[in-house]
Amino acid sequence: MKKILLILVLFFLAVFPACEGGGVCTQSVVSVVNAGFYGWDGEQEVDVFVNNFTLYGSGRDSLLYDSANSVTTFSFPMDMNALSSTIILQADSLVDTLIINYTVVPVLVSYECGFTNTFEMNGLSYTRHFIDSVSLIINVANLENEENLKIFL
Repeated sequence: MKKILLILVLFFLAVFPACEGGGVCTQSVVSVVNAGFYGWDGEQEVDVFVNNFTLYGSGRDSLLYDSANSVTTFSFPMDMNALSSTIILQADSLVDTLIINYTVVPVLVSYECGFTNTFEMNGLSYTRHFIDSVSLIINVANLENEENLKIFL
């Protein structure tokens, strides 16, 4: 009787495993800040194209855009090991610095993908060589691909 019970238990364990199958993560798990360039035509804001655009993170080997043309929107990652990130933006020979302060918040994406970090932005500062102003539209940089910053030239 014990052998039959043992065989039945082993059979059910082999046929009906308790763990889920090991799925594959198919989505991006990198949260980035999304920004766009804008101008004002006197009545409303308009998209602006920036030529010869270079973007990189200060203190990091991270050239994200190198003399790119016709740039209206761009994205960049934040430093998950810090509470602020400094981004260098260059258009032709004009250079501006954008400093973003934030809190890092870990979030579960899914069982297959695990955790990612989102960034709750709580302040920013910038220089004004070619940038006129910067508006923080959505203060959480996450996986949603929504525009976080409007940069007015």
